[in-house]
Amino acid sequence: EAASRYGINAVSNEDVREAYSMGFCERSGNDVDGRPMIWVRLALCEVAKLTPSLAVRNTWLAHDATLCGSEEANRNGLCFVYDCQGVGRKNISFNPNYLSAAIRGATSHPMHLSRVW
Repeated sequence: EAASRYGINAVSNEDVREAYSMGFCERSGNDVDGRPMIWVRLALCEVAKLTPSLAVRNTWLAHDATLCGSEEANRNGLCFVYDCQGVGRKNISFNPNYLSAAIRGATSHPMHLSRVW
């Protein structure tokens, strides 16, 4: 199970709240086709504070919170928006563990992404 292997369950609720306060995975209404949107404001995120396990847990919780609203949202899927406006050096990591965790974490969650911007 990815949650155990990558330490995702060990991430504290306090750390999750801090990540949300940085603008990581905010629920933000619906797209033009009515799909629920999750907005990732990358310029506000400090990568040093977002460990791979925190990023994955935060993303999973945002998916769950967004999709629990209706069966239709589950069928139609999510629209994920990566907002790169204003991204600088503090928002970037060249650590391959981050990419690995993102790929494995994203593919371990039972959700349907319809659109990524």
